[in-house]
Amino acid sequence: MALDCILLIDNVPVVDLLELVDSVRVEQSLSEPARFSVRLVAELDELVRDYPLLVDPRLRPGAVVSVIVDDGVGQQACLVRGPIDRHQIHFESGNVGSWLEISGGDRRMEMARAHRTVAWSGRDSDIVGAVLAGYGLVPDVAQTTRLHSDLSQTQNQSGSDLDFLNRLARRNGFHFWISYRTAGLAVVEVGNFKPSPPRPDVPAAPAVIDPFGPSLSINVGDRSEQTMLSLDIDVDFDRPVLSSGLRVLEGVNEATPAVVPAPPNLPLGARPIASFVSGVMREVFLTTAGDPSELTTRAQAALSEAEWFVQARARTTRFALEGRVLQPHMVVPIKGLGLRYRGDYFVTGVSHTLDVNGHSMDLTLARNALGV
Repeated sequence: MALDCILLIDNVPVVDLLELVDSVRVEQSLSEPARFSVRLVAELDELVRDYPLLVDPRLRPGAVVSVIVDDGVGQQACLVRGPIDRHQIHFESGNVGSWLEISGGDRRMEMARAHRTVAWSGRDSDIVGAVLAGYGLVPDVAQTTRLHSDLSQTQNQSGSDLDFLNRLARRNGFHFWISYRTAGLAVVEVGNFKPSPPRPDVPAAPAVIDPFGPSLSINVGDRSEQTMLSLDIDVDFDRPVLSSGLRVLEGVNEATPAVVPAPPNLPLGARPIASFVSGVMREVFLTTAGDPSELTTRAQAALSEAEWFVQARARTTRFALEGRVLQPHMVVPIKGLGLRYRGDYFVTGVSHTLDVNGHSMDLTLARNALGV
């Protein structure tokens, strides 16, 4: 029985191969390349004493695989799109149980291959747009403010494009990831360089909140609405909540102290981490030779990363979510955790497994505030 998904190879549906698929796994995270693995049953052709699947040209290295699933009524979601970069084969005696597993990753794997040395000028957002254009990605880039020039300080790249964009993203408190727009069997790849979740201090399109989107629940009154069997939460109260910095003025041999802002993200609850801290608060200290705006940007980025002090793990299924799919960068409400822990959570990672049992999702989530 074919799995409940659409499998494209080089943009073409492969219905015959889908009949041979035993399982599909897709690993997604906030900033790391998404990875996929597709395991297919490999049968021995007794007439020619060979395994036709192992020499099928459609499964060659570099062939582009897309995994598409239904996401509610009339909607589709592409979980991953990228080239095959690995084959794993298992042979079983008796011609039953042999398999071929193809693996690969999204376009960020391609961006990690070549080393480049470039002195860039312009804003970070302009630089990112130029890099994305080289890979044919549709840009969704939040504008940055600081201007780099040959007369002052260039933005220097010495490494892969992926490492470079991730470094720029971290310095600005952003994430870099690839998302997909689907229309039928057409998949458009979008290169995202922006805060996630959206921040009020960064000009960007507002987040679209779907009032009918998926939600998670456990131990609710009506057990038919329960979408999880268990959930684990880890709360780390010993994280930086303040920031300060020192700006070194090289031309005049002077160091100027600077005070920089509080955590920049909108809290997903009533009580951020600072409200739980007694005594001396942990501080992050930064030093820069740039202008005051650079110090502010870097401090905001450091606090933006540190403020997610609530981490959670859970498992759900597409069936339990009434056909909906969760992916990183979504914000999902969780019910049934009591006054302190219920509320909105940020999805930081999803491990999708599609097999004969359906479509399960192992989730990692985060929160930057609690309820009471």
